[in-house]
Amino acid sequence: MSFARSLLLLPVLLLGLVFPVWAEENENPAFFEDGGALPRGEGALLLYGGYPHAGLKLAASPWPYLNLGFMAQVDYSPAFALGALLKWQPLENEAKTLNAALTLTPAFNFMFDRKNVGVDFWVKPGFVAGWRMARFASWFLQGEYVLELPLSPALRFEHHPEVGMGFEFAVGSGVTLIAKGTTAFRHYNPEDFVYGGSFGVSFLLWR
Repeated sequence: MSFARSLLLLPVLLLGLVFPVWAEENENPAFFEDGGALPRGEGALLLYGGYPHAGLKLAASPWPYLNLGFMAQVDYSPAFALGALLKWQPLENEAKTLNAALTLTPAFNFMFDRKNVGVDFWVKPGFVAGWRMARFASWFLQGEYVLELPLSPALRFEHHPEVGMGFEFAVGSGVTLIAKGTTAFRHYNPEDFVYGGSFGVSFLLWR
């Protein structure tokens, strides 16, 4: 079965697992990846794995509609990235079911081969939009434009868009499951496009 077909079937399977264990007292689940920012005063941790990378994201909300955080990512090329997260949510409907946010991810990326270490600096401006289909489920669409600025002589400047789509399900107080598919349009050449996806779990650390 193809990855795309599996991703489409996954929400149906997860809904069957999620609904029986949903706690009625959890009225405000902390969605991490959709277009809504964490409510003020909350902090959450996301762990994810897949292809072409795995990693973690830590975010906190010092002010309403604004999240600040930290990210670490391992690419199987191999490479290792460390950076910051910024998410600002300017749009939300009255029912709080439709929302959108602007994102920014600056990071240092360290690329390894047998003899050398290459370093570049990412800047990834982007957006994320979300639809809260139910109190415990959210669909989201993400987009970023990746700017890779070389800090090592052997590297060169590169840029390309990346898009992702996925679902997030609350499975208890402060815990969500995430499934996402992604495409990186590298060099604007279909032969170089990178298709992948990831599964993750986020935990509310404080409220």
